[in-house]
Amino acid sequence: IAAPAWARIGFALVPTAALLALTHNTIALWHALDQQQPPPRAVRLAEPGTALVWRRGHQPHFRSLDAVELRALSGVQEGLSFAAVCERLAADFPQLDTTVQAGTLLRRWIDEELLCAVMDPALVVPAHAPHTPH
Repeated sequence: IAAPAWARIGFALVPTAALLALTHNTIALWHALDQQQPPPRAVRLAEPGTALVWRRGHQPHFRSLDAVELRALSGVQEGLSFAAVCERLAADFPQLDTTVQAGTLLRRWIDEELLCAVMDPALVVPAHAPHTPH
C-alpha cells in the first residue's frame, strides 16, 4: 500500500467476525472445552468483557479483547479509515504509542486472517456515475 493511501484506506473484517459482550467467564469455559479439559464453574465477571469470535477457514476462533483493540475493531466495523482508527486510539488512549499499537494490531489481524479486504474510497465508483468502457 503506497504511503499516501494510508490516509484514506480502511479494512473489512471477515463476515463471520463478531464482537460479543460477556458478563461471565465464557472465554475460560471455551478454552477449557477447546483443550478438552474440564470447564471451570460459570461465574459472573467482576467487570464485563468483550470476546472476538470468527471463523478461519472452517475452524471457529475466539479470544478476549482489551479496551484498545475493542475500540480499534469497533472503528473498523464502522467503516472508518485506518487513519481515523489511529486518531481515535490516540484521543482515547493518549498514554499509548498509537503508531506501534496500531501496527501491532494490524499485524495480528492479518496473521489471524481476520481481515478480508482493503477498502479504498478512491476506488469506489458512485452508483449514479455513468459507466464508461475501458
